[in-house]
Amino acid sequence: MPAGRLELLPALADAELKDLYSGTLLKQVVFNDIDGPGLLLLSRSEQTVPAQGDEEAIDQITLRAELFRRAGQAAPWASRWSVEDPVQCEGLDLEAGYFLDQVTATDLDKDGRAELTLASHSFCGGGVDPQQLRIGLRQGEQYYEVRGESLVEVEGDEPFGGDRQDDPALASAAPVLRAHVDKVWEAIKRGSSP
Repeated sequence: MPAGRLELLPALADAELKDLYSGTLLKQVVFNDIDGPGLLLLSRSEQTVPAQGDEEAIDQITLRAELFRRAGQAAPWASRWSVEDPVQCEGLDLEAGYFLDQVTATDLDKDGRAELTLASHSFCGGGVDPQQLRIGLRQGEQYYEVRGESLVEVEGDEPFGGDRQDDPALASAAPVLRAHVDKVWEAIKRGSSP
């Protein structure tokens, strides 16, 4: 592999991932970049938070993304960072997950360091309400985030929702990274189908 180039690699065997995540493994992204071997794991776990006093029990889904690195092929994987997004919902419909086709390792700015894109959705409600959307883009120590809600289009009614709030730091990101985030937003802005 030429130095400074991102290389995407085949998925690892389940045995190699043992003890690296809890809940259900949703996706793994295996790659090599200027910082060496990388492994991004996405998982989802569900639980019911027990009732306190006269309150009702609360359902919770936790989405977790964690990046592992290792010094070489024989070295163990070590966690570099993780992002947990717990979503709680009391007595209403609860749903949360990743847009798996939008979770990627790229090198858009050609600096040899992978940009990791995470895109997720969550919903707590009843009826026709927007989903909460989130895009995270991480490159090394840099992190950019976009939050918003899905655009809801019901036949015969005016569309609603679709608001987007960008992390102020995104304005200073390289144009190619901003364009990538815009492209991901376009792909997810209508939310996930139930």
